[in-house]
Amino acid sequence: MKFALLILALSTSVGRTLMACSCGERPPVSVALAKASVVFAGQCTEGKLVTEADGFQFRRFTFRVSSSWKGVSGKKEMVVQTNMGGGDCGYDFQVGWHYIVYCDEDRGIVRTDICTRTLTTDSEPEAEVEMKLLTEAAQQPSLTP
Repeated sequence: MKFALLILALSTSVGRTLMACSCGERPPVSVALAKASVVFAGQCTEGKLVTEADGFQFRRFTFRVSSSWKGVSGKKEMVVQTNMGGGDCGYDFQVGWHYIVYCDEDRGIVRTDICTRTLTTDSEPEAEVEMKLLTEAAQQPSLTP
């Protein structure tokens, strides 16, 4: 009986491990820009934990936009949702930090996760290169409406 309980406990913990977030290889900047609905740089000014009526939780972050490449159209602030992190691929934004954020938009809700090219510009040495590549890619005719 103890052996059966041990097997059950191990199989349950292994199942949880297999549910970790897996993203694959990051696409090049031009591909990520083309696939995203919204791409901008800005400072994270606020973060909130949101709990829906069914108990589902996610985080909502507000950004002060400093540069934009796609889908922002003159907005000074952007609100972005992400999951909680860990196995659900949520991005762990820090209030006060600056980011380049790649997002999808669905029915007016802008979302991102760790599987996009989103990165902090505060401590990532490649952030300046990323912004230059974004500007070049945004000027390509294939992205112009």
